[in-house]
Amino acid sequence: MKKTKIIFTATSGKLDFYLEDYAQNLAQCGNDVKFIPLAYFNNKPFYRFWEKEDDFKYRKLEEVLNFEKSDILICNFSSLRFDFAKIRSFFKGKIVLYDMEGPNFKGYQNTSWLKYVDLIVTVSRITAQNITKQGGTAIYIPHGVECNRFKRIDSLDGSDSIFRRKGIFIGRPAPHRVELLKYLVDNGCDLTLYGRKWRYEKKLCAQQSPFQKDITGKTLLKAVSGAEFAINILQNQFVELKTLMNLQTFFYAAMGCPLLTEFVEELPECFEEDKEMFFFRNKEELLEKIRMVQQHPHIVRIGQRARERVLKEHTLLHRAQLFNKYLQQL
Repeated sequence: MKKTKIIFTATSGKLDFYLEDYAQNLAQCGNDVKFIPLAYFNNKPFYRFWEKEDDFKYRKLEEVLNFEKSDILICNFSSLRFDFAKIRSFFKGKIVLYDMEGPNFKGYQNTSWLKYVDLIVTVSRITAQNITKQGGTAIYIPHGVECNRFKRIDSLDGSDSIFRRKGIFIGRPAPHRVELLKYLVDNGCDLTLYGRKWRYEKKLCAQQSPFQKDITGKTLLKAVSGAEFAINILQNQFVELKTLMNLQTFFYAAMGCPLLTEFVEELPECFEEDKEMFFFRNKEELLEKIRMVQQHPHIVRIGQRARERVLKEHTLLHRAQLFNKYLQQL
């Protein structure tokens, strides 16, 4: 049986190599998949100074698609980086947009390009519904997690004491996040904030922020492994719509870290509330559940159940198998 030849292009290294891992799992489904960083098409070398950047970009893409005899091109970006109509002029295979931004994807501000794309796979159910209403073909597939990458470190030594924390939040400041976190701090919650720019938030300056940078790789694994629980708060643009489980929802669960996560409509079908994960809908409910968590002698069991659910249903291979089913129907 002939393998489907797929080119998957996206920013490399994003979210701890999430997209490279996705490409590898699509390959495990029986496809011939090559991941090519967007930089390969967008970073024109100096010796091509005479060639326009757009001409260079599309020439390189056409060369790759032809050389690989590709059946499907999968693209991922936070804003439109390619003109799909132009790609259609030289590529007769299928074009798929993998959208991890949902309503925040800037390309949805003008959807005239929809007719040139065969399928949109999005991590937001609301986005899938909206695109379908506009005549596009869109399906909802939530994030998954590569469990071999997100593993708990149970042997933190003395030099890792900086990571032994009660509650943690990983992410950058945003008005909604600052409001909720300040409310918790004002009510006596012991929180540690990981991420860039927290030092500029004077209202939260009393809280420890041990790293004034985004944490990734082993540092992130240590931070999660050393925490008693974690909090996951939506970015401002998702607050009203209540959509899109971010990747953190799944990697905390994969590592068995008890999680309090802000409610979105997709959550209940993936995790059972108060058994595998705690949901909150406002700051008062968040504070109430944190206090309950801190007094709960068996809180660790919540994280264990979440991990069991991930292994059973939410690995990246599970997602790739579903994604592949739709690719084979194109």
